[in-house]
Amino acid sequence: MSLQKKIASGISLILLLAACHKEDGINLFKHVDAEGWQKNDTLVFDIPATEEDADYDLQIQARLTRKYSFADLWLIAEQTYTEDSTMYAITDTISTPPEDSVTIEPPHSLTQTINDTIHIAIADENGNMTGNGKSLLEYKQPIRFVRIKKGTTGAIRIRHIMTPQNIQGIHDIGIELKPLQ
Repeated sequence: MSLQKKIASGISLILLLAACHKEDGINLFKHVDAEGWQKNDTLVFDIPATEEDADYDLQIQARLTRKYSFADLWLIAEQTYTEDSTMYAITDTISTPPEDSVTIEPPHSLTQTINDTIHIAIADENGNMTGNGKSLLEYKQPIRFVRIKKGTTGAIRIRHIMTPQNIQGIHDIGIELKPLQ
């Protein structure tokens, strides 16, 4: 690799890292193999330790090419959050205000896993893809409200549950944790 390519790659990596953990939230993407996304391939998003208690809206993002041949995309998202070797999963539906949220803490449970089934409508009733963009179409699907305590780390695991074992036309999948103001 030439020196110019190494420098360009380094600059790109720095910009990518800066964009992934902004003060205004966390935005992470995982690239899907060009050969397709196998049903048994799980994308894992590690959530870095938080610096303060915060409330977030969690969204799944999908970037698709026009080779995607389905009207819908069905996913499973599994969330776990860890604080001091104790598992916390603190969630409620995205439409619920923070004061009505549910907090699960010890001694009720040391491990709590939340599984969400996510449906993303890709095309309208006429079969036209509805995403934003030109060569890559972007879709965002809100999942839920999440309250994360200071020092908590987490992981979100996403896999598809479509009928075919291998689906093509997905460029990448992402998560976005946007802090509530």
